[in-house]
Amino acid sequence: MATQNKTSWPELVGQEINDAIAVIEQERPDVTLFESLDVDLNETPRPSNQLAPGAIRVVIYFGTDPVTNEEIVEETPYIKA
Repeated sequence: MATQNKTSWPELVGQEINDAIAVIEQERPDVTLFESLDVDLNETPRPSNQLAPGAIRVVIYFGTDPVTNEEIVEETPYIKA
């Protein structure tokens, strides 16, 4: 079910990143951009002025599982203006 007011997804920490994106897309179909950042590389989100006007962005920090090599959500995904 879409919930336009939802701005973060703590329940997705520990999930595989593609599964997390699928949940967010279902709950917030208005999201226009997913910014996936590697926690091991200390990546940071792009400044908002580098995005298209009106873009709704979700930031997802991930790490790589050393056993499966899957990208796993490490921190709560959130909408960043």
